[in-house]
Amino acid sequence: IFVRKVKLVNYIIGDFPARNYQKNKNMLLKLALMFFQKLTYFLSDENWCISRKIVEKYNFHKIKIIYNSGMKKEFIRDDYQVMKTEINLCFVGRLEKDKRPLILPEILNELILKNYKVKLIIIGDGPLKEQFFQKIKRLRLDGFLNFYGWIKDREKYFKILYEQNILLLPSIEGEGLPLVLTEALGQGLVVVATKSGDTEYIIKEGINGFLIDLEKDEIVVNKFVEKIEFLIQHPEIYEEISKNNIEKAKKWTIEKFVRLQKEEILKLIK
Repeated sequence: IFVRKVKLVNYIIGDFPARNYQKNKNMLLKLALMFFQKLTYFLSDENWCISRKIVEKYNFHKIKIIYNSGMKKEFIRDDYQVMKTEINLCFVGRLEKDKRPLILPEILNELILKNYKVKLIIIGDGPLKEQFFQKIKRLRLDGFLNFYGWIKDREKYFKILYEQNILLLPSIEGEGLPLVLTEALGQGLVVVATKSGDTEYIIKEGINGFLIDLEKDEIVVNKFVEKIEFLIQHPEIYEEISKNNIEKAKKWTIEKFVRLQKEEILKLIK
């Protein structure tokens, strides 16, 4: 850091002080992480961040927002999604409080009571798994659920994601940029999400999906059901959004990110 010829680029990809504090409940740890985060920020020749929300939260000024889906171009589909007779609602992530997965069975149940043909697909795992399945069992939704757990094979993961229709992101406040958001765009999924993290900056209402205010669970459930119903009843809008999302994802491929990295670093060196 202190050698003049060395250039330091700081790339912030997650809210690690808050996340680690929440996991460990250790204020000393949070303060230490905050200190080193700020120190690295001030010592760096250039700072990049994957999330506008994180930039705002920590009042960073001299920083570049660089979105990166982490997806290779080959994993982005060419054809857009079409509305089917049975809709796959998809959730990808940790089954923990921040992600609010326990409202998903309620959303599914409300749609089934309205006689819509829907299934819920879960890719992920976490501490709320047992409570989640208890709710599924209590609502008698076993036959409407496909649970995959974590999928480590990226090719298999994108193959399964490709088969889904609508991505549900019901997270509470505190997200940065959910990676699954950009991955889902690349598969043409329509996104219905709460206004948490960078979903507000990436999802344009009616163009890339739909956003829902952060409210109490019962209100959020009703809002998700309304948006999903709207998409089912307006297949032409659903398909137009799917096309928009694929085009948006093509701007954030890993190949373009690497090229951008190289250009920015060469500028810095020169």
